[in-house]
Amino acid sequence: MNMDTTKPTWKGSIELLGILAVIGSLVFVALEIRQNTNAVRSATFQAIAELSYDSTMYVVESADLREAWRASHSNRLSEDQRDQLDAFYSALMRIHQIRLV
Repeated sequence: MNMDTTKPTWKGSIELLGILAVIGSLVFVALEIRQNTNAVRSATFQAIAELSYDSTMYVVESADLREAWRASHSNRLSEDQRDQLDAFYSALMRIHQIRLV
């Protein structure tokens, strides 16, 4: 009779160990998902920062775009300059939209 009482205890211990293993693996998966989410968020911010830098440098290097930008601040934009700025800002916004999807 003593052997009959040890069998259920052994079986219960194995079941408890299995339950703990499942819970542990779920916690591990949750931590991995959080880490991956943070990495993706960080990469997205880095990409946006690089794009902002690139667009600023493009304005610095483009005399026509600089002139259009100056003209916009003094309210003396020509139609061509307005079109140039509209196209430039539209392209920037579209790139941001694509990167955030």
